[in-house]
Amino acid sequence: MKRNKIFKSLIVIFILLCSISILFACGDEDSDAPSTGGGSNKEGLRVIFMDGDTKLNEVTTLEEYLAYVNVPTKEGYEIEGWYLDFDLTEKLAGNPSGKVTLYVNWKIKTYTVRFINYDGTAIPVN
Repeated sequence: MKRNKIFKSLIVIFILLCSISILFACGDEDSDAPSTGGGSNKEGLRVIFMDGDTKLNEVTTLEEYLAYVNVPTKEGYEIEGWYLDFDLTEKLAGNPSGKVTLYVNWKIKTYTVRFINYDGTAIPVN
């Protein structure tokens, strides 16, 4: 009888230890996995968006980065790309990781103007 109690107690302790081990193993996200946003920032992602010396925004998740990267606007311009340096020589390739400051490069918008005659034919421009 006493042996059965000891055996049952050992089984309960074993099950509890296994359960605790599983909880700890499942509760910690893989820190090498890319961020998908949300409130967690285990990757240490921090992106500062700059327009020259002017800070535009700062984000800490990949979700926030993807939501903001094409948001800035400047009348008469469009975003040509984001660069890792103030002089706009090292273009960002892919998504950023870690702590990085990005600088926007603006490109002047261009338009094609055609002059059309009353009969639908194009009017040549000299």
